[in-house]
Amino acid sequence: MICRTANFGNVSPYFIGNAQPQRVYLTAEEAILAVPPAERIVDPVGILEIFNFHHMCGMRTLVPSVKKMPWRAELMEDGTIARLPPIPHGLAHMDPAEAARELCRLLEAELLEAIGSRKKVYLLLTGGYDSRMVAGVLHRARQQIRAEIVVVSWGFEKSRDVQYARRLAEGFGWDFVHVPYGADWTWKNVECMATWGGAEIAGTHLHAMNWFEHAAKDDLVIAASYGDSIGRAEFSGVHLLNLQGPRLQNNAQLIHPFLEEECFRQAREDIASSWALVADGPDCIKWEHHQQENYMRRWIGHAMDRIRVFTGFHQAFTSDPVVGFMWGLCPFMRDGAIYAQAFKQLDARLYSLPWARTGVAPDGTTKETDPELLTDYHDYERWCRNELAERLEAHAFNGELYKLGFLFAPAWNRLYRHWKSYRGAKATGAIRNVVVLAQFDLARQRFGLLPCRPGHYWRDRVRSLAWPVIHGIRSGFGGSRRT
Repeated sequence: MICRTANFGNVSPYFIGNAQPQRVYLTAEEAILAVPPAERIVDPVGILEIFNFHHMCGMRTLVPSVKKMPWRAELMEDGTIARLPPIPHGLAHMDPAEAARELCRLLEAELLEAIGSRKKVYLLLTGGYDSRMVAGVLHRARQQIRAEIVVVSWGFEKSRDVQYARRLAEGFGWDFVHVPYGADWTWKNVECMATWGGAEIAGTHLHAMNWFEHAAKDDLVIAASYGDSIGRAEFSGVHLLNLQGPRLQNNAQLIHPFLEEECFRQAREDIASSWALVADGPDCIKWEHHQQENYMRRWIGHAMDRIRVFTGFHQAFTSDPVVGFMWGLCPFMRDGAIYAQAFKQLDARLYSLPWARTGVAPDGTTKETDPELLTDYHDYERWCRNELAERLEAHAFNGELYKLGFLFAPAWNRLYRHWKSYRGAKATGAIRNVVVLAQFDLARQRFGLLPCRPGHYWRDRVRSLAWPVIHGIRSGFGGSRRT
């Protein structure tokens, strides 16, 4: 065995499936550059997944021979992956106050082990519940922690996230660092994700993580990205019991129709790999594994792993005991009631501080009274449509990018018109697609990517004249084809 990944959360290294001898790489950039130049063919399946979910799934990367190890997996000498059974889900019932005590106890043990003898700890803190939980546990365990704790929050100074983080830091007697960032930093993140990150997600999600480049190697950064999903079974505001199965579509028809069928087939396999060896049970358990291994691991986790380049990094709520305890509870119990009880037990200030999402505290009565506080801590869309527009266009609508063969010319042109014409909410999807296309072009330049099929623009344009009729028949004259 070459490498074994953790059961949940932690690093997912890369490997090259056909390489001998086998070894692992910590970044996508290292792994792709280790592939012979003649084999660096762009993978349209991964690109379809990004357009569909905003991240890749399973072990998929930008180049077919490069794989990203899943959790609970062993990499063998011959390049095969053996999956291990996941931490099981259960149906236990418990009083919310008792569950809160146990969760805090297990989380404290996890954090103390992660901190160890380190001298400095950076806590990423927002106005959300998950990082608030970590702050409360660290404050309660302060007598057992020798490290200096520094709170870091980024974004607009007058945002709820930054101001609530500041209030907690000052209340607990911790130093507070506010990291502002804007368009220039966002462009650097786009370039960074195209190279270091293998263009696997939009670089806008790197936020201000490069701020830690000046941290000491033996410092530790603690994040709470998994807090909502583990503690409250919530994914992007949707509770586990309300999750629906993943749906595939050729978003905006950007993937060439000649590639659609095979891309859909392989993408379905990537998605299903997340619930490999999961015992029979309700569908919501499979959907949670999909959300954790694909959405959380491949999107949020991949972005946050940027910090590991500079210093120590730990994602709270990822130890086997914490995950095992929360997954062992009946899904109905995994809601805000446990967190509310935990806040009251840890420190009353956690219970009375408003939540950034709503402006209302967990106590249900305390509300934010400052109307000038912003609910958003960034303005990526405005930056992309203004300060970064020329740079993004130069890459996203580059003829050399089209030669990689995965794009459908009519859809690509339609995206350009949409990008140039619309503003506000209607342009959100266009902005996101333009950013990832720009990254694909930057990655093409960095890695010398080769086409997955010949990309002949004018020939494809002629062939596409009949495509609207064919597509209308296949999709019932509806929208994007789904599977």
